[in-house]
Amino acid sequence: MPERDLSQYPEVIEFEGIGNVSLLQIHIIAGSVVVLGVVFAILAPPGGYVALALFIIIATVYDLVFIRKSQKPVRIKLFLRTDPVQAMLGEAKIGEIKSGTLVMNMEKDNELGYRAAPNRQISIWIFDSTEDAETVAKRLLEYLPREA
Repeated sequence: MPERDLSQYPEVIEFEGIGNVSLLQIHIIAGSVVVLGVVFAILAPPGGYVALALFIIIATVYDLVFIRKSQKPVRIKLFLRTDPVQAMLGEAKIGEIKSGTLVMNMEKDNELGYRAAPNRQISIWIFDSTEDAETVAKRLLEYLPREA
């Protein structure tokens, strides 16, 4: 297979995406609150049932609040001259973009959609310009399929 000339692409292009923080600790805390409610329900019926219902409501609200707060906009750098394309968040390497599909028909011209695997949620990448989005799409479509 002939070597590709990657010098036609800029070294780095940045875009804005949504970062999702791990919610494992939040779910563990919410689950613990529900378990505490179950203990109250077992040890002190019928008042414990009211406590259980209250604890379930508290745990649900707690989870929902932190789920909303866990999604934050982040700036990600794509290194287009590497094969496959590398992604970095600040100084930390996120990884290589070597699989997945691109979604081209987005609402705005400066947006691209990326699905890491089948049946996964589409990540929307918002670029500073339409040209940046087109350049990244051209580079990634060299080895990733386009989603219909």
